[in-house]
Formats: sequence, structure tokens, C-alpha cells
Amino acid sequence: MEGEVEMSSTHSDRISVLESGAGENDDDDDDEVYYTPERRPSLELTPMDTSNWRTVERAASPVLSYTSMGSDSGLQSWDGGDKNSASVCLERRDSFSSCYSYDSDDCEKRTRKVRTKDDTISLPPARPELIRDGCFVKHPSLTVGFTFKVISEVLTKLTANELRCFKDTLWNRYPESFSIPPLHLDMIDLVDKLLECYDIEVTMQLTKYILLNMGKKTSVDHLEERCSRNEVRFALRNTLKQRYGRVKETLGQVEEPFHSVYSPLRLTLTYNHGPNYEHEIRNIEKLVDRKKRHPEKVKAMKPDMIFGKDMIDEYNVSFLLSVGPPGSGKSMAVQKFILDWAEERSHEHISLVFPLPFRDLYQMKDLEISFLEMLYTFYPEARRLKKLGSIDGEGKLMFIFDGYDEYHGKLKYSRTLSVKVTEPGPLAGVLVNLLRGTMCRSSLMWVTSRPLKNLNLPMADSVSGHTMEVGGFSDDLKDVYFRKVFKDPAQAKKVINHVKSCKTMYIMCHLPVFCSLLRTEFQSEFKKHGLHAELPRTITKVCTQLLLRNLNCRSTRAKPRSREEERDFLIKMGKIAIDMLESSKMEVGDKIWDTIGITSEEAVEASGLCTEFDNGKYIFGVEKSQTFIHVTMQEYMAALYVFLSFSNHGKNVLLASKGKISRIFKTKSTTWLDLYKCAVERSLLCEDGRDDIFLRFLMGMAVKTNQELLKNMITSSEKQSFVEDLATFIKTKFNEDLHPDRIANLHHCLEELGVVGSKQASTL
Repeated sequence: MEGEVEMSSTHSDRISVLESGAGENDDDDDDEVYYTPERRPSLELTPMDTSNWRTVERAASPVLSYTSMGSDSGLQSWDGGDKNSASVCLERRDSFSSCYSYDSDDCEKRTRKVRTKDDTISLPPARPELIRDGCFVKHPSLTVGFTFKVISEVLTKLTANELRCFKDTLWNRYPESFSIPPLHLDMIDLVDKLLECYDIEVTMQLTKYILLNMGKKTSVDHLEERCSRNEVRFALRNTLKQRYGRVKETLGQVEEPFHSVYSPLRLTLTYNHGPNYEHEIRNIEKLVDRKKRHPEKVKAMKPDMIFGKDMIDEYNVSFLLSVGPPGSGKSMAVQKFILDWAEERSHEHISLVFPLPFRDLYQMKDLEISFLEMLYTFYPEARRLKKLGSIDGEGKLMFIFDGYDEYHGKLKYSRTLSVKVTEPGPLAGVLVNLLRGTMCRSSLMWVTSRPLKNLNLPMADSVSGHTMEVGGFSDDLKDVYFRKVFKDPAQAKKVINHVKSCKTMYIMCHLPVFCSLLRTEFQSEFKKHGLHAELPRTITKVCTQLLLRNLNCRSTRAKPRSREEERDFLIKMGKIAIDMLESSKMEVGDKIWDTIGITSEEAVEASGLCTEFDNGKYIFGVEKSQTFIHVTMQEYMAALYVFLSFSNHGKNVLLASKGKISRIFKTKSTTWLDLYKCAVERSLLCEDGRDDIFLRFLMGMAVKTNQELLKNMITSSEKQSFVEDLATFIKTKFNEDLHPDRIANLHHCLEELGVVGSKQASTL
């Protein structure tokens, strides 16, 4: 015990001597100073009792190193990582240095320190206090994942020596974070260790302080810029979730969460083979064998592949044009993309996404405005980007222009001068520069549109431009949609089986908008009668609703029309439809448009009754063709023309053509029953079934509920009640020697009249 006390006392005295500066020779004026430390205890003494020793915080900079000796443990360095060894914080008072050497006689040697004029006394830098402000509210965008990512990016840009300096500074000033020096840690482990020891704000504060101390102000500025852009991105994502998180599938329908109704769409990179020519009865050949003229393969796409990393790298795509007929799901595809990005499901490589619908842009057509002010008008949170100098920054910037066909103004790409993002000008000029690629050159652009003859987008045919077609639902995707929207599996199964039993209805379901109309109709029946509800097999009502929907949407694409102008337009379109039906044609030629006084743009762009597609590439350009959005819609418009002509003008247009029908009905038909008898006879004379679907639609228009939908197009106030007489006339035809397909179609006509139920028709 006495030996232990003696050793502890001696050791303590030695430290006191060092701290008090004992051993200095005040009388010696020479630069050479000698210092002889006290003789250390003999190694043969018993080990010291260190249980009462107090651990002192490590010095901020390297200090004199002392070595304690133990008979069992040998040499133990006091500035190592052993938590049981004492750490002594000494303050360097002058330039004296002491070292020990051991010789065979276990004696200490005196070491001489020579001070020169070049020697400077370097004091360790002050250690900043890492204190979190109690009033500071952390921005919700500052997450652990983002902090880890952004600090890692900054440290990755440091050189090997700079990274080592960063680690050294971290170790010297904040040793409590590490058990051993962090020099062996790689960059990922280093950042992970910081976030383990400190909260997010302190980690950011500490990183910026050390970088500034190293003279890396550029790195600190980059770190702060990334944080600011992240806050903008966070606010933008919240805005997009609110704007695009819900959807109204059809007019008058209550909004629903988008993901509860969205089903995958058929997306293809490069053009498809034209419109859908599926038909219940007619065998319609495609107008053009596109495989011969376009040997490239049609590449199927998924929403996450649109501007994905692979697409950008493989195809060098910076401009994407998506086309598709009305109701094919173009806006749904856009909404899916936006929500996936806003909810961080995909496209993390895209920094900011700004949807700019042409419908909303057109409201600013008369303003003199710069691009930035236009952007800030739609997205006020983007104003913070002003402080960053430019809206271009890390990651990709993306603009989405949905509904190019909804912009009524003219965009002159060849005659518009270039403008800067901050330079005010007409909206058309700003849009031209943006779409032309002279503004925000590194950004990605996605434009959607109905097929138009005069689309002429400047980047659509460039090296960096590609075209994607939205083709609605394939057969398997139709089933996916109904299973998605009908939550009850029993209801979903019944709906799918029912739709498949009505071939024309099932074919028309390739348009998502048609599926949504059917869904509304079926849900109404389930609500009234439960699972045992008798689902309607008629198609007239749904096609009438589709027509009205497209006409209501016309106001966003063209100037409004009066009710008389609307009726006149439908009569003209119906005249084209019945002429094409009689001649078994599908394509509408330019001469036909000229003869009736309607432009193809009006039929394709505004009304949504027709669509346009490439008919083939030739030397002097691309040949375009226009057709109705489907053969079934053409047959509906032909029936509407016959119905409105008789209702509004008392004219039976079926007698206009010379032939057997005109000879059968020698007298002028003056009643509705005469009109329908004429239509039935006309249909029975067509052995190929060309008029079968046309006749079904005409029968459906005789029903009061459908006439109520068409009331704005009917000028006559006379109420007709001839359905029972018409049904009786049709039933008499079953006794005639008719083709089985014609008899089956007559039963479908009775269904449209509401006379025969689906069970009876299904047995035919």
C-alpha cells in the first residue's frame, strides 16, 4: 500500500510540475534550455491503483504523450482508444519538449530543444458549440435519407487529401463521436456515423463548419442550394398531390382517389397500326399494312419507363409526344406519372416536375409575361428558385404539356424570335421557345395531344424526340379495370361476364372513357337491386353519353357554338357517316370535308368524333388519314343523322337512294313507324350485316330515356309512342326465311327497345 501511495503521489507531482512550468531556467538567456524530468518510479513497484482516477476530456490538439507502465499490461498509450486509460488535457505553455528513453540502467536522458526564429506557436482552433436552436423548426423535407445523400455527394467531390483533412478535423475537435480515429472509415460509414451521433440539424451544421474551415465555401454553397431545392421539391410534391390526387372519370361524377380507379394502359413507343378495326359483325381490313412501311418493332411501354433512366440513355430522349384518340387515356397516363413522382414511387432522377396544361395556359394568351413569371403563377413555391440563380440545377427538370389540341392560338415555330427565361413577351412566343428547345435546354418535355394534321411540333421529329401512342385498354386490361373499380369480387365477375357476352360493348371498352360510362350505369343498377340486378345490354345510351361528353369537352378546344350550330354540325357529321356506311368506306377524304363545310381539325381536334393517323411516309411528307374514333361510333352517327332528319325536318333519308327500298316504300313515309319499318327492311337486305349495328342504334333512339338525353338536338315537341307497334312488326319478321345472323340482330333490336331481357337474348 505504501508503494502505491508513493507512486500515485509522485505521478501527480510530475503532472503538476508540467502544468506550472516547473523546470524552466529563468536565469538562462540562451535559446537552448534543458529540462530534466523527475526520475520515474522503478518498474519493480507493484501496479498502480487506477480505480479512483478521473477521465479528463481529450485535448483539442495533439499534446505531450505520456506512458504509464504496468507489470501486467506493459506499455499503454494515454492518447489511444482504451476507455480505461486516463486522458489528460494539457495546455502547451511554451516550446519545451520532453521525451523518455529507456536504457539498460533504467535511467532518463535529458533532451535538448532548440528554438529558432521560424518557430511559431500554433494554438488549436476553437471548437464550435453544436447547439440546436430551440426556436428552430426543422423543415419536413430535411429527412435522414436526404441528409445522408447530400452530405455524401459533397464529400465525394473532395480529393483524397481533402477528405483526410475533413476526418482529421472531425477527430481532433469532436472525438466523442468516435472510439478510434475515423481515418479508416469510408465516406458512407463516416456520414452514417455522424447521423448516428447527432441529429440532422447538428450534422448539417457540423459538416458546413468543417468545410468552411477547410476553405471549401463552394461545397457549402452547393450544400445549401441542395437543401433549398429540396424544400421547393417538397412543396411542389404536396401541390401536385392535391391537384392530381383525385380524378373525375366522367362529367357529373364525384371525384375519387386516382389510384382507386386507374388501370394500366396500352402504351407503345413508335406508332401503332392505326385505329381499332374490331367489329362484331363486319370483317374490316386495315387501311394500311404498316408493318411493310414501318419495319421497326412496336415497343411496349410502362408508366415508369416514360423518361426513365434507360429511356433517356438508350434513346437519348428529351422530348416525348404522346398521341391517341379521344378517350384513350392520355390524361390518365400523365396523371399517373405525376403522382408517381410526387409520391416518390419512381423517377427520382428527375429533380422537379412542372405540369402546364394547355387548357390553363390558354387563359393567359393575352398577357405579356416571361417564362419564369408564368411558372411562378402556376407554382408560387418555385419563386424560391430565384435565389439559386437559375431554375436549372441538379437532376433533370421536366415540363408536362397536356392537351396540345386544347390550345386555340397559333404557335409559329419558324417565325418567332428567341427570348430568355426572364424576358417578358407574348405567351405564344414563350411557348414556342420552350417547345423548340431554345429555353431550358437541358430539361425534359412531354406533350400529349389528339392526332392532328397540323401538329408540327419542332422537336417531335428531331433526334431527341420520340412519339408514344396511348391505345387505351387491351382485352386483358379491360378485365383489370372492372376488377379495380368494382370492389366486390362478385360484382366484378358479373360485370366482366356480362360485358363479354355483348360483343360490341366489349369491343368499345378499348376506350377507357367508355368503360367508365358503363361502370356508372352498372353501379346504379347494383345500388337499386343488389347483386341480382339485371344489367342492361343496350349500347345506345352509353354511346349517346359518350357523344355528349365529347361535345361538352369541345368548349375547351374551340369557340362555343349555339344550339342550332351544334345540331347542324351533327347533321353534317351524320351525313358523312351514312355515306361511308353505304359505300363500306372507313377513311374520310379531304374532298368530303370540303363538300360539307367542316374541317378535319373540327372533327378531330374539337368534337372528338374522329381521329387521325399516319397512312404512310412518302418522299414529300407523311400522308394522314381521318376516321371516326371507331366503326361503331360511325354507325351511331349514321343512325343519329336518320333520327334527327326525320325528327326535325320530317325527312326519311333512307328513301333518298335509288334501289329496292325505294321501290318497296312507293308512298312517302309520314310516320315514325314507317321510318323504322324502312330501316328494318334495309337492314335485312344487307347479307353482310353492314347495317346491323346501325339498326340497333336507331331502335335505341326510339326509347324515351335516350330521347331525353338528345332533347337539345330535337326541335319537334311531338311525343311519339310507337315502340309497341314497332316491336310487333319486328316479331313478325321471325316467321320469314331469314339468315340466322339477321334474326339474331332483330332480337338485339328488341333489347334496344327494352322489350326482350338479356336472358332471352342469350339463348339465341
